[in-house]
Amino acid sequence: MAKATIGPFAIATVMASDPVNAADAYKRYLGYKDLGSGTIPVAWSSIWATPAMAGRRYAMVQAESGNGAILRFVEGTPPATYRPFLTYGWNALEILAKDVDKLPDKLKGSPFEIIGLPRNLYPSGSIRAMQTRGLAQEMVYLTQINEAKETDYLPKAKSFVDHLFIVILGSQDFDLSRAFYSRCFNVEHGDVHVMRVTGLNVAFGLDIETKHRLSVIKLAEKANIELDDFPRGAVYRELNRGELPPGIGMLSFFVDSLDKCPTPFRALPAKVDGGPYGGKRVAVVVGSAGEWIELIER
Repeated sequence: MAKATIGPFAIATVMASDPVNAADAYKRYLGYKDLGSGTIPVAWSSIWATPAMAGRRYAMVQAESGNGAILRFVEGTPPATYRPFLTYGWNALEILAKDVDKLPDKLKGSPFEIIGLPRNLYPSGSIRAMQTRGLAQEMVYLTQINEAKETDYLPKAKSFVDHLFIVILGSQDFDLSRAFYSRCFNVEHGDVHVMRVTGLNVAFGLDIETKHRLSVIKLAEKANIELDDFPRGAVYRELNRGELPPGIGMLSFFVDSLDKCPTPFRALPAKVDGGPYGGKRVAVVVGSAGEWIELIER
């Protein structure tokens, strides 16, 4: 049976105690535009199989360019055990920027805490990135992609701060996670590298130069998952009953067909009207690292 084609990103859903303020930080400091706010309808919470989310506040923003995924902040309080970047699952959003070296000054006095200043990820300077933490404790990497042969598979920024192009997935079993995406979707795996991961080292109190195994899972339309092999001490994310996972709780992807997906859904696929769905069929699956994956059928 043919596998489902997955990508690009549609929505990144982040839990926040105050979703309106969390979204406002992206508008004020990163130039994002407002896509509205409201309360979560039953249709959303039903497809997620999270009844406690119905009626809670949400706010949505998108890059000024109009490209790429919506960032959706939903109201919730994480369990006391939750700490950013110390659990498996979705751990960081990586967003395109035209000139990353201008961002530290722009972010002074903002809710974005700078975790790592701009630095080259490769000696050639083809990729230059910095790391921040947002108001909802979400890790946000801001990355400048320069023209080079090794970056042909990556998109380039169209606005000062543009759209989500990579999400960071932390896994307890690196090979199992790679196998999960190969089994369920039509993806291409990049080479396995051993590299410094600043956010991971800061979170775990490791030497800043500590290196970790990682690889890119290439999706359709230049969307990518960076799979990180998390160190010992990471745990699976605790969930409040009837809620989405805390932190970066869910990533939504477009998919060509839900009927090609072999993994069990949390609830039966259904058409969801309004908001970011527009009457498309939607379903949610859970990956091998505990990551929640919302699939929106084109």
